[in-house]
Amino acid sequence: ELFGRVDAISGEWADGAFTAMWRRANSEGKRHTWLVLDGPVEPEWVEDLNSVMDDNMLLTLPSSERLPMLRPNVTLALESADLAHASPATVSRVAVVFVDEAAIGWQASAGALLHRLVSSAQVAWSVEEMLAELLERALELVQTDCAPMVALRVESVAQMLVSLFAAQLGRLDSVEDADEDAVERFFVSALVIAVGGVLDAGDRAKFDAFLRNDLRPELLPPNETGTTVFDFALTVTARWQPLAQLLPEWQPPSGLTQPELAEAFPAMVVPTPETVRVEGLLALCVEARRSPLLVGGAGTGKTTLALAHAADA
Repeated sequence: ELFGRVDAISGEWADGAFTAMWRRANSEGKRHTWLVLDGPVEPEWVEDLNSVMDDNMLLTLPSSERLPMLRPNVTLALESADLAHASPATVSRVAVVFVDEAAIGWQASAGALLHRLVSSAQVAWSVEEMLAELLERALELVQTDCAPMVALRVESVAQMLVSLFAAQLGRLDSVEDADEDAVERFFVSALVIAVGGVLDAGDRAKFDAFLRNDLRPELLPPNETGTTVFDFALTVTARWQPLAQLLPEWQPPSGLTQPELAEAFPAMVVPTPETVRVEGLLALCVEARRSPLLVGGAGTGKTTLALAHAADA
């Protein structure tokens, strides 16, 4: 699948994914291309690249074909957490650049993404301050006092939060239309999704209490009995609105026979505040160009909600 194979019946060669990209990159002489292999370095495949990384700079295929590397237009990079399984032959052929996670931190990548997505430097600086003040403490709460459905890494959460914030801000006609309170509400909404989105109903109350202890009341929804910040959605104009008020009107299909109704029943989605929340999050993730992950037991509606959103997109 990576380099290609010879068909056992016809004897014809079929390029794999890497070989196809290699041919394309090395056929475009006017463009600079980086081929990045991201993941564990395993001898099963990386040994076949040794001839690429030495002075020959040739990709030798099992079909005996040799494809030269067009330097300096094409560069091959391996991005891996470690070289634990790489052979000395491979290590001796590459230039190793070690990136220390502790030295760089998540602020650098999140800040770079923020300034790229948000045109207003003042807004970006304001968000950077809120990130530094709240993100790590919110993650600590989730990881120590709650039972998150999936593990979180601060680097990934920071980039997700920035992307969701920028997507909400982008719904305005102009960044200048957002005052300071609106910017902070957009940030709080993104924080609730990016960090609190992995919590079940029992832990959401803890996250809600954390926010209310640290933020000004006007930045949060009304503190009504039996509700949390997860029971509200932020409108385009940065106003909190109860999810119950956003329920679309729904009527069961009429004029169907009993067999037809039984066939249509599995695809029916009866709107609830939770389905409205998930559908809104899916739409926001699409706008932010971030891939959502729906987590839940069998029969909770993950596939149905995803298909319904795709049908409406």
